[in-house]
Amino acid sequence: MAHTLRLRDLESHQASKQTPVFPAISDSHDGDDAQRWLIQRAYERNKDSESLQWIRRWVHSARFSLLLIAVLAVVSGASAAIGFFGAEQRSVNVIWTLIGLIGVHGLALLMWLFGGRMTGGWLGRASFWLMGHWPKTAPSNSNTRAALSSALASVMSANGLGKWALSCITHSAWLVALLATLLTILLALSVRSYSFVLETTILSESVFVQLVRGFSYLPSLLGFAAPSDEMIAAALDATGSGQSDSVRRAWASCLSGGLVVYAVIPRVLVLIWSLLSLRHAYSTLRLDVRLPGFAELFAPSVDSKQIVDAAPKVLRTMQLEKSVTMTGDSLALVGLELGPDLSWPPARTRDLKNLLLFDEVVATGVQQHAVLQVLRASPVRRILVMCDARLSPDRGSLQWLIDVSAYAGNMALCVLSPDLKEAETRQQIWAQSLAAIGLDSKCLFYSQADGLKWLQSNE
Repeated sequence: MAHTLRLRDLESHQASKQTPVFPAISDSHDGDDAQRWLIQRAYERNKDSESLQWIRRWVHSARFSLLLIAVLAVVSGASAAIGFFGAEQRSVNVIWTLIGLIGVHGLALLMWLFGGRMTGGWLGRASFWLMGHWPKTAPSNSNTRAALSSALASVMSANGLGKWALSCITHSAWLVALLATLLTILLALSVRSYSFVLETTILSESVFVQLVRGFSYLPSLLGFAAPSDEMIAAALDATGSGQSDSVRRAWASCLSGGLVVYAVIPRVLVLIWSLLSLRHAYSTLRLDVRLPGFAELFAPSVDSKQIVDAAPKVLRTMQLEKSVTMTGDSLALVGLELGPDLSWPPARTRDLKNLLLFDEVVATGVQQHAVLQVLRASPVRRILVMCDARLSPDRGSLQWLIDVSAYAGNMALCVLSPDLKEAETRQQIWAQSLAAIGLDSKCLFYSQADGLKWLQSNE
């Protein structure tokens, strides 16, 4: 809800007009106060809006979708069991049944462990898609729909919350299907008599002996029966005729135990892991109060007298602050008054480690104050400011750059000009103005690639 309101305010340009109404973030001893205030503010602003109604509809559709997935899991699990234990001849091929009931599950689990856990698994993603595309779920207003979708994506991507939530759905669905399979098998074994066979064309008896021994070892530790060598040899008779009740019960116990040990228990363990990870991600979930749309709502710190307006009564010395030595790898990237034809943020910058990226272009005095407040709380080793060459560097913007330099070990500017004909003239104007405040020419770039290269360098 809070993210939705933030995005809608930014879309309607209301955020830049907001007057700070909450104490400074850096002055607050309890960061949770700001979290609670933002959430309560969002609720009060949206309690009668379409956004809240959509969220409630989405919750209802989510519950119905999960119920539908659970029903489908029960049906698919029971159908799988009936496929192997519903034949009229009542003869069960042990190896083929194990491959069908356990092999598919094992392959799916391995796929999740070696890559699927990063996205939550296909079952979780399918359920999430179903929640969002259920009839009468999406709001009618396109702006509201876009803001809600972006806000939901922002929350789901925070701290891995989304991937663990989807993983919980995936593993729960698999577990329900496995339990339905196990119960159906136990019911079939309780009311019908089956014979168990081992069939082969090219393999020898010794291969099956070793295979069944290895498979039944772990289930036998939990009390399930393990077929003897004589039982294995007898099962190689394709008809399965002449098997006693004790032999049948041993094979039935071995198959049921194998399903429990190699399918149900592993799925329970990864489900517990996912639930614990989801709980941790949820407990550490916090609103980033430094984001544009949030930062403007907080008053500047008491020492904000260092931040001046564009036309102060007493002019300060127009010289960049001396670079201070900063340890660590913290970086920052800011866009200052960029035109709409200059894309922001630059491509692939979100992959940079330890990067403080200001997603919104800084275009107002309030946003400039917010950036300085963030940098004051977390100084960086390097900061790159991207500017629009078509706008002349006035006293206000130059003074703001000077203030920014106080919170960075090194600062550089990237002056972008989409018009190649005017580029040289505009670049000269910027170069002269920046040289006047003490910016080294080595820290002035005219292409986005060169600026980003400097930002990532260790020189």
